[in-house]
Amino acid sequence: MTDELRSTLLSTTDPERLTERLVALIRELTQLPGGKALGDLAKVATARRVRTWVRDLPSTHRAAWIVEQLGRAAKLEWAEPAPVPSGPLALPRHERDKLHERLHTLWCNMISSSTDDPNPEELAETAEAALARLGNRYPALASRLLAGRFEGLTFSSWLEKQALADPEQIVACVERTLQLEWTASRGVGRARPFRESDEYSVGDRIAHPRYGKGTVIGTARARITVEFAVGVRFLVVDV
Repeated sequence: MTDELRSTLLSTTDPERLTERLVALIRELTQLPGGKALGDLAKVATARRVRTWVRDLPSTHRAAWIVEQLGRAAKLEWAEPAPVPSGPLALPRHERDKLHERLHTLWCNMISSSTDDPNPEELAETAEAALARLGNRYPALASRLLAGRFEGLTFSSWLEKQALADPEQIVACVERTLQLEWTASRGVGRARPFRESDEYSVGDRIAHPRYGKGTVIGTARARITVEFAVGVRFLVVDV
């Protein structure tokens, strides 16, 4: 938390603007995976209180000073952080499929409802929300998200800064940045012949007469997205 606050403190000197950014940042931090324990911070970090802190900021160690004020106001005690797991983090493969499907569905909706390019901000926020839910089931991922160094930004803000508008690029970026590896789960097994009249779900294995065997990684109205050895292909389905 201190690192994020430090970045905000360095970004502006205007007291009112600084107050607004600090209040927004504290609320954003409480929404991250593992941030439920910080829920009381959002309640005590009112604009009026933060404005007083900004007025009384010391000349040095300002971020640490604000963290101390937050702890006192919320009656929290800060413990030493748990060590963040290093090296690749293994998660079930179907979790990747679900993340990709959520982003792909949003991407398709953006494409069909607007002539503008897909919105990186909305895609980044959706990715972070999905990872937050995943972090509630896998504490090691939550620790990595909370303790990660993303140029002084929250993960969604950092991801938005990468200006990625393609679901597969976003998932690949998440994998590299958080060092995620996927273990076999869904998507492993016998592939069934592809038929336009069949229904498919993410993780299904199919055998296509032209592209070979592949795994369904996204579904949308009247088409599915399949990852083959030759690359990703969109297939029309009659449903």
